[in-house]
Amino acid sequence: MLEHIVGVGVAMVDSRLRQELLFEQALRSQVEAGHFVARPPNPEPAADDEAPDEDIPEPAGKQPRGEVGLTFQRLSRGIRLCLALHARIRQDGQELAEKMAAALATHANAARNEHRSQQKARVKRAVEQTIDAEGRERGTREDLLREMRERLDEHLRDEDLEADLLDLPVSELIDRICIYLRIDPDWDMWKHEPWAQAEAEANVPGSPYAEPAAAEPSPGMPADPDAPADVSLPPRAATGSDPP
Repeated sequence: MLEHIVGVGVAMVDSRLRQELLFEQALRSQVEAGHFVARPPNPEPAADDEAPDEDIPEPAGKQPRGEVGLTFQRLSRGIRLCLALHARIRQDGQELAEKMAAALATHANAARNEHRSQQKARVKRAVEQTIDAEGRERGTREDLLREMRERLDEHLRDEDLEADLLDLPVSELIDRICIYLRIDPDWDMWKHEPWAQAEAEANVPGSPYAEPAAAEPSPGMPADPDAPADVSLPPRAATGSDPP
């Protein structure tokens, strides 16, 4: 809307200047011919033109208010105000967009950190349970179990694990760390955990909770084992007694 108003104001200025230029050309021609041409009457002043603006001084020489100089001043002032307001709106919009983008980035970063912390807590709890089960079942010495826990904490502080916590499922992380510690996880311990049920529902490839893929039928075997096999007899050699 402001751009449209500026365009209208510029068109009005151009129109007024063209009228004044035409009048000056006609006046010069008539003066040169020895005649006098009166200036055309000024248009009726608008309601906001009845009193001069306080911040615009009256033109020198006490020209009538309809003169081109005053008209240009008023129109140009309105155009400048519209341009300034337009620039302010664009600046405010840009600042608002930058603030919203920063807020979204902060929220996304906080969500990633929260998800990473939750994943790390799940993995640590599951591996610690596996270490405890290892000690109960095999009678592993307490000093060896303590060493396993220390290695677990050291592995969880590894920078390479930070990205894996966001990209890999919990079961794969547990399996990797258990391989690193040389212990066997008991997946039945966590089958009722929310993360295990989520992997089962999503059928995550490689997850111990995912349903095994259906075996494809062997070539030459019917897809339905109950369906009769299509046994075709080889063609019989033709003899002279065969019908045509």
